[in-house]
Amino acid sequence: MQTMKFAEYDLSKLMLGTVQFGLDYGISNNNGRPNSQRVRDILKCAMEYGINCLDTARSYGISEEAIRDALFELKASDNFTVFTKIVHIGNEYNSKDVPDVVRQSVLNSIETLGLDSLPMCMFHLEGDSKYIDSLVCLKNEGLVKHIGVSVETAEAAKHIVESALVEAIQAPVSMLDRRFLDSGVLQAAHKRGVAVFARSVYLQGLILMDKADIPDYLSEVTPIIKSLKHLAVQAEMSLAEMAVRYVLGLDGVSALVMGVLDADQMRQDSMLVSKGPLDPVLIRTINEIVPSLSEEILLPGRWITLRARSMQTTSK
Repeated sequence: MQTMKFAEYDLSKLMLGTVQFGLDYGISNNNGRPNSQRVRDILKCAMEYGINCLDTARSYGISEEAIRDALFELKASDNFTVFTKIVHIGNEYNSKDVPDVVRQSVLNSIETLGLDSLPMCMFHLEGDSKYIDSLVCLKNEGLVKHIGVSVETAEAAKHIVESALVEAIQAPVSMLDRRFLDSGVLQAAHKRGVAVFARSVYLQGLILMDKADIPDYLSEVTPIIKSLKHLAVQAEMSLAEMAVRYVLGLDGVSALVMGVLDADQMRQDSMLVSKGPLDPVLIRTINEIVPSLSEEILLPGRWITLRARSMQTTSK
């Protein structure tokens, strides 16, 4: 597995996302949260393919606990660097209480994961980045080694990158979602030495779904995916391979964060990443096929609104 340099760490270009370890997650996930044996099998497979970084969060249900238990049973705690995220803050707390909330979230993660300090801690919501000073303080204390923000919008990401306070952002990037490329965020991050960990490579599995399984409220992407499938056939590769290698080929993307439900998916994604980036000509062709899509389509958190609107239209 190819690696990338991040601060003092040599991290695998594929980081294992672990939201599935703690929650039923993903539009194409019909199997629910993997049990403890499957989690161990996934992590064992990850080690075999040279994957050495796990992405988790306090808000991912029991993900941190599942990671801790599996690594203990596999005697593999030293084989992985674990990145985590602060609890959601949003409007739930008075601003004067936020530093204590952030501190407690960090301390809880340290205790749960069995670490002395967190290698990387991010704000989970881009709107919470206004409290970045509270995380900087914890970094100065040595409780957190590196800090970042998980983002959804290119506008917020650009502001965060330019703040010079973070060392990494995590952003949704896929063949359907070029917002961070077209806005110049990837280029700006690369110029400033800010790592970009790209998530949602398959857009929660939507990109790989069959036409019959795509919900009506997301039907706008159906003809686009059909065209991408045709292009993949012409290029003699699977759609999954094209999706992974497309994101790998974007200048400014440091690594991919991908979640899996079993060891077979872990093995497949590892092999796809090992093939390296797509040819730039194919990347340009993909960009020509895919139109600019609304954030309602690109952000899964907004799908519930689309679904409700679709149901209202259908009932009329």
